[in-house]
Amino acid sequence: MKKTYCIKQEETTNIIIEKGVLNNITEVLKRFKHSSYLILCDSKTNEIFGNKINASLKSLSVPIYVHVIPVGEKAKNISVILKILQKMLDRKMDRKAAVIAVGGGVVGDVATLVAALYHRGIDCIQIPTTLLAQVDSALGGKGAINLGKHKNTIGTVKQPRIVLIDTEIIKSLPEKQIISGMGEIIKYAIAIDKELFEKLETTKILDDKTMDWIIKRCVKLKMEKVERDSQDKKDIRMIVNFGHTLGHAIELDSKLSHGEAIAIGMVFAIKLSKKIGLLDEKITQRMISLIKKYGLPTKISKISKSDTYLLTSQDKKAVDGIPRFILVNKIGETTINNHVEKEIIQSVLDEVVI
Repeated sequence: MKKTYCIKQEETTNIIIEKGVLNNITEVLKRFKHSSYLILCDSKTNEIFGNKINASLKSLSVPIYVHVIPVGEKAKNISVILKILQKMLDRKMDRKAAVIAVGGGVVGDVATLVAALYHRGIDCIQIPTTLLAQVDSALGGKGAINLGKHKNTIGTVKQPRIVLIDTEIIKSLPEKQIISGMGEIIKYAIAIDKELFEKLETTKILDDKTMDWIIKRCVKLKMEKVERDSQDKKDIRMIVNFGHTLGHAIELDSKLSHGEAIAIGMVFAIKLSKKIGLLDEKITQRMISLIKKYGLPTKISKISKSDTYLLTSQDKKAVDGIPRFILVNKIGETTINNHVEKEIIQSVLDEVVI
């Protein structure tokens, strides 16, 4: 007998976007009746938010543990994952426990992977504390670690049970983090949403009201793609990786933030789109001007072009060693292309990696 079973995985994410929502964290969590919590953060977020969240959770009368990981990409390795899992096992955390990610993209990645692995899956709660995480990385359930110079090679997709986005946090962020977050916001504008593009193009001041609108808009855009392609298998969700093929390679080989590296990756994709006839000069310059407007870089030096190309060809989206690029047809519309000749790729790469 031969029979195929189609099993649909039911996953629900509760997203709350609210000024000061961290002050009400207990009210949000109590209905889920978790048996214990592991608060995962890095040294910076632990110093700023750790004690506050820990104190708030105590009224739930369940065990609360804190684990602090290194700051930055160096935390995304298997030894860090194993240490966290061992701590959870030592504390006898069960399948009704939850991991709470308090931080940016790295913390969120690590927490998602840990939550997916422990007892074959427990709840993950995302509390993004950077602009970039609020508009992008805390959403959609991707969690991964790096393997050598290969970014996000080992990972999974596990949707968070809850995402708490406190827009009040934005006021306290350093300028560099705002700029990095703008890289991902501009990604949505160029790749998906002409209205967002025009809003960013005409905006003079990023005040509270404007930022609130931008964050909600980006969450809506991201989750519309995630709902249609939750496991990232249909190429629908790949659109939100615009700029990431080259961007990830640059990020691993430089000291740029994620958003800064993605900005250069977007410039590369825009120029490549123009080179093969998808864009005209006027639209090309509008897109690059928007990236420059928000303080993001458009080119980089002092990194290896050959290593950058090699890492690009080994990107997760590549097929048979051929890079797959998300290219632009017009503002708000992209296409996936894996047939660009190597010579063309190299010539455009020479314009951004100088």
